[in-house]
Amino acid sequence: MDTTGRTTDPERLLRILDCLKQEFALAMKEGGIGAFSRMYDNGRKHILNEGEYCISFKQWKEICLKAKFKKITIQSVPNFEWFKAGFVFGDKAVTEVEQSDLPEEIKVTLKNTKKYAEGPGFSMDVKSPELIEIKIQN
Repeated sequence: MDTTGRTTDPERLLRILDCLKQEFALAMKEGGIGAFSRMYDNGRKHILNEGEYCISFKQWKEICLKAKFKKITIQSVPNFEWFKAGFVFGDKAVTEVEQSDLPEEIKVTLKNTKKYAEGPGFSMDVKSPELIEIKIQN
């Protein structure tokens, strides 16, 4: 969803609401009132730009390309509270994660995960923008 522009712009609001209508309907259909309520709260954050992840899929793709991701797949995720992302870390990024204040769970997952040619990789629900920043910088 493209949330760029001034929060006071009526055309921006209509553009966001067009997208949210489909998301609201899908949340209600697949997850009931609970999922709809979470989607509604998330939609409000997007409209008011009150959140860490209020960026468009296009912006997310650009961030991933800048971070030198080779494959970028964007798809609907049934859990609406966070988004799921796959990460593969090089040696420099692994060291930075190990020395960071990220939760121990992430560090253990990274240490014990399968190693690919590019480095260890795993997917997870993203709740910390710090992990993405480490990946982008390394």
